[in-house]
Amino acid sequence: MLVLLWCYLSLQAEPLRQLPPNESALQVPDGFRVRAWATGLGAVRVLAVADNGDLYASRSTGDVILLREGVDAAPTPKVVLKRPGVHGIAIQGNQVYVATAREILVAQRKPDGTLAPPKVLVSDLPDSKGSRALGVSPTGKLHVGAPENATMLRMKLDGTKRVVFASGLANTLAFAWHPDTLSLFGWDQAELNDELNLLLDSHDYSAVGTDCRKPELTYRGKPRASQMVFYSGSELPVQYRNDAFVAMRGAGEGPDGFEVVRVRFAAGRPVEVEPFLSGFLQEGGYTGRPSGLAVAKDGALLVADDANGILYRITYGIAVSSR
Repeated sequence: MLVLLWCYLSLQAEPLRQLPPNESALQVPDGFRVRAWATGLGAVRVLAVADNGDLYASRSTGDVILLREGVDAAPTPKVVLKRPGVHGIAIQGNQVYVATAREILVAQRKPDGTLAPPKVLVSDLPDSKGSRALGVSPTGKLHVGAPENATMLRMKLDGTKRVVFASGLANTLAFAWHPDTLSLFGWDQAELNDELNLLLDSHDYSAVGTDCRKPELTYRGKPRASQMVFYSGSELPVQYRNDAFVAMRGAGEGPDGFEVVRVRFAAGRPVEVEPFLSGFLQEGGYTGRPSGLAVAKDGALLVADDANGILYRITYGIAVSSR
């Protein structure tokens, strides 16, 4: 009955308006500080950090930018790749992999962080208006989220040996591997509530699958998880080590999402979801949409706001929030 009431109220809700950004309204746990590190970046979607600290970001305008300034200075973006529909990014050594609706490409990183002309590895992903997410597993296999028939694909880094890794998934764009157990977890945009799944090879996650697995956790509503990272740095307190952060972009049709959540893990398994970065939702609208996440080389948590082209840095021990 409560679920039906929630669905009814959601349908009756007025579409949210985009409001001006308001950094002072953002809330983080006590002891943390959030600040705008770079602005004017455009519709930034997915973030990826190279071993040397170079930050790459895809944009909905069909390009990838590089940001490589010091942490105390606002980085200047530089376009390093142009490809219509580019979304997912994954980095393995000096290779940068990017995904569009139909393609997976790879480009060699140069010493200055720019990219050599990309090579097409896959060009026959089924035509789709959806976004493609990429990740490289600890065993060096490329995983592609939300590609075809509600599946996740796995392939070699050269694009060969392509197989269906998991099926019955609903737009799993946010996924990552646990730093200790190396298990793969993915955020599934299910029919009623979102789900966090432990993703296993050759398993079906649909409600009618013969080997259907129950989700590890569920989350209310339709927050539209867009990127997920595990924290393995040293900037945040030790209790955050090996926990996951998920960017909830929101849809604009209702109040779900518009935040970054923390997924607490214990003994390698998720146990709880809690707010971490909030305050984007204000009366009558939203002031930002968290879309991309990454852990900087110095351990700060980076959050991209694709509604305003802002990149936020979250650090600990500098100031105390008012939350």
